[in-house]
Amino acid sequence: MKALTTLEIIIIIVILIVTALFVLSWLGIGSSPLDWMKRENIKSIFCSEIIDRTKCLVIEVSSPYELGISEDDLSTKIRNRDIGVRNGDEFASYKNICNYLGVRSFKECLVKLCGCKIR
Repeated sequence: MKALTTLEIIIIIVILIVTALFVLSWLGIGSSPLDWMKRENIKSIFCSEIIDRTKCLVIEVSSPYELGISEDDLSTKIRNRDIGVRNGDEFASYKNICNYLGVRSFKECLVKLCGCKIR
């Protein structure tokens, strides 16, 4: 009986927190949980594409260019409209994706977000 009551309290607290986040984002004070989920989804798609293309988790290099990619290369899965850039139907560049995810340097983007081994 106590376990059920504890579970109910935890569920109510989670619902209140999520509701508060939506209200704060609606008021323009905080970020929306939906925006956070969208960013995490873009990050996941981006990193899986990079890892599949370069095997950067296995190979250690001194620059991203040694992996055979550059920040100007285009994604094969993420379009500009997904990250809020003009020309929505065109595929997004890796540089624009990294900027959307909040990292300006392409090398840092690969290391911090995707875990690539770059010295």
